[in-house]
Amino acid sequence: MKNINIFKVYIIFLFLLSSYYLSAVYLSTVNNAMSEWVINYGGGFVRRGLIGELIFQISSISNLNLRDFFIIFQILSYFFYYALIYWLLKDLKKNFLISLAIFSPVFYSFGLYELEALGRKEILMYVFFSYNFYLFYKYKNINLNYLYSYISLPILILSHEAVIFYFLFYLFFFFVVDKKKNWRFFLLSGILIFIVIFLSLALFINPHSNFDNLKMCKRLLEISNEYCGLGASFTTADISRHINEVDWKLIDIVNYILIFIFGFTAIFFLIYKSELVSNIIYIKKSIFISIIFCSLPPMLLFLIAVDSGRWTSMLFHMIAITYFGLIKLELIKVDKNFRFKFFDFEQSKRKLIPYMVLFFLCFGWSPKAVYHESFGSFPAYRMIAKAYKFLPNYKHPDHLFKRIFLNN
Repeated sequence: MKNINIFKVYIIFLFLLSSYYLSAVYLSTVNNAMSEWVINYGGGFVRRGLIGELIFQISSISNLNLRDFFIIFQILSYFFYYALIYWLLKDLKKNFLISLAIFSPVFYSFGLYELEALGRKEILMYVFFSYNFYLFYKYKNINLNYLYSYISLPILILSHEAVIFYFLFYLFFFFVVDKKKNWRFFLLSGILIFIVIFLSLALFINPHSNFDNLKMCKRLLEISNEYCGLGASFTTADISRHINEVDWKLIDIVNYILIFIFGFTAIFFLIYKSELVSNIIYIKKSIFISIIFCSLPPMLLFLIAVDSGRWTSMLFHMIAITYFGLIKLELIKVDKNFRFKFFDFEQSKRKLIPYMVLFFLCFGWSPKAVYHESFGSFPAYRMIAKAYKFLPNYKHPDHLFKRIFLNN
């Protein structure tokens, strides 16, 4: 109970700190995360525009401006995100390997370690995908999960097209959870595949022109007094523009090999030593190969765009949510032949070394947002130490919290 309470306090602390940083920078004109959220359909159909259009419409008929709605939406998203993370992990026995996996600097703490990644749209993917497991855990009705995915996947893809690269994790979820591999299973899974292919083609054959972008930006400025930022300007860029920005050097490759070793080894070792509770047709009892296969498409993102830190965290999230979610549903278990003696804190609580290793591997480093910036040092300390620097941002006359305070 003590460990669970400490973990709960830690999650609450991360949520409050995330909310603090999000609300501190939401009015900044150079906030790249916010400039992605404001993308909308003012110039016609465009990738990443759905959520922006919905909130734009709500804002235009209310008394709150666009950014006020977005900061409220972001904070609510992070509330559900941390609540679902806590639900997934709260009952796990915190042995050494489990702790290395759940406190990995590329998992749920990454956005605070690297503020450039905080508030990005991938938070929706984490929330929606995690809720798939909660939905089945609560109702044990796989048909409800199919219906939920038919609704949530289009929302995700039309809000952040990178979700397409992680679609295999959705299929793997249904392969494991839906026990009946009959015509119904193939039909319902086929509908999911059709949705993803259809939306992918729709995004591909409807590029956003410079004229469309100008219309969208003009609409934002005239109705919401909002200027298009860097994220909005990238709606006109084709994939070749992003690829041309990528220029991996040998040192970058070496750095990311180290990042994957120190960030992913624990969870991959756990997956390797885990197996399905029951045999499932088309899937071997060991899930290791299946998880590796699902992870291959996301690796393409490292060749397409420079935000390698985000791609690393996104991949780890999907692996971890899948693995710990299936444990929560009691559909996989750690191989009983796996000996935990060396990795059990109860067996080594008088030994300082495991705790020191855990501290340095989980709290002593983190990848930066883009590959050529390498590593950050002691990010857990820095995310707290630099908080005071953002206090002046709350004095902005247009800040939502200041307006609420003054009105009261």
